[in-house]
Amino acid sequence: MRRMPSLAILALACLTWPAPARAALPVLADPVAKGRHWVGITLGAQAQHLENTSLPLQQVVEGDESSWRMDVSYGKFVREGTSLGATFHYGHDETDLTTDEAVGPDQRLEERTSTAGLAVQSRSYLPLGSPHFHLYNQTALSAAISWGSVKTTAAGTVEGDISGQRYALDLQPGIAVLIVRGFAVEASVNVLGISYETERTEVPGLPDAVRTETKLDFQLDLLKLGIGLTYYF
Repeated sequence: MRRMPSLAILALACLTWPAPARAALPVLADPVAKGRHWVGITLGAQAQHLENTSLPLQQVVEGDESSWRMDVSYGKFVREGTSLGATFHYGHDETDLTTDEAVGPDQRLEERTSTAGLAVQSRSYLPLGSPHFHLYNQTALSAAISWGSVKTTAAGTVEGDISGQRYALDLQPGIAVLIVRGFAVEASVNVLGISYETERTEVPGLPDAVRTETKLDFQLDLLKLGIGLTYYF
């Protein structure tokens, strides 16, 4: 699995950045002052290859899973250190698996899903003794739709369409490192989320398959980051 550098490593690098090097790069004196704005883009990607792996109710002979996402955000500081804004999200997932069936031939699964959504968020910033570095916590309320296709091949081939909706409340801490002027590199990670999701699979000639899921997730995986570029002005 390809993973991004951890938030802990990035934070340590920021805190140990030599003071003369920081002073040589001019940045906004108070990037989180009331009345300022920010725009940003965050990218994330993940891929893994499976061989002879046991999954719930499946024995995977071989397979690949990959995903990527892009968030475009805007915020305005309504008071010192606090901003309100919105984020547009788009992502894509691909799954290709060959499973060993207890009865009958091996089954091949191909699934492609895209997701688009909109979130409103609040950010609270904490400076780390320098205008270059700020920790922040983002709380986001989001709604998203998904669509795609699925194809299974065993004795025959079955194709269907996938559609769904997702509503979530997420807690995302991060760190913003201002490099020069108002430009900053940011890294964030989801640690807590509450979500409600429905998914419908439609296959011609068969009843629709519907999955409904409500989840409370607490995940602190510092190796799975969203890395972004933000401009404060």
